[in-house]
Amino acid sequence: VEYALNSDPKNDLAAHVPFPTITGSTLKLTYRLNLSASDVTLIIQSSPDLSTWGTAPANLTTLSDDGQTRVIEASLPLNSQRQYLRLQVTH
Repeated sequence: VEYALNSDPKNDLAAHVPFPTITGSTLKLTYRLNLSASDVTLIIQSSPDLSTWGTAPANLTTLSDDGQTRVIEASLPLNSQRQYLRLQVTH
């Protein structure tokens, strides 16, 4: 995960951890992507109960890109049910 997010496991940098926010009726998850990590896949998943997970129909927006790390915001509309998000990293 550290490799995929382009963070250093020797440094505790809270800013490198994916974080959720709610803006109006939109649930957002902001995360970093290591642009040289072409051997990993990051997938936004959602769940109503923390047991059943599926790929979330998120709209992705690039917030910044310095050529090494891209900061991405995934947005989903809020619904009337509980909704949990996670970032799945596969290698």
